[in-house]
Amino acid sequence: MRACSSTSITRRRSARPRCHPRTSPGTGIVYQYTDAVREVIPLHGDVSSLVKTMVSFLGYISSYSRGEDEDDYEEYARRKREVGALLDAIRRIDPLPFAHEHSEWVELFDNLEGGVFT
Repeated sequence: MRACSSTSITRRRSARPRCHPRTSPGTGIVYQYTDAVREVIPLHGDVSSLVKTMVSFLGYISSYSRGEDEDDYEEYARRKREVGALLDAIRRIDPLPFAHEHSEWVELFDNLEGGVFT
């Protein structure tokens, strides 16, 4: 996941920023610097939310299997339902990962739904 503060950006050969999440010591909120709008946005209410979201995301990828009798449309429809349920479960714990349109999680879960990681 690419999340960072504006002071932690370093350039790689691909010219994509290398980013790291930053946690506010006073509040525990995890922030992400977004290149798209060049601002720091809250990404998680606390580190446990970050861990829960990562575990949920990676767990879905590792447990995913295509149904033997599914065509592409049926597989997409099932994946859309499953990822939607996963998003709902994460939002009930912490709405921040998907609250901002430029959150890395929004793009990652859109890609998950689209089958990029499965």
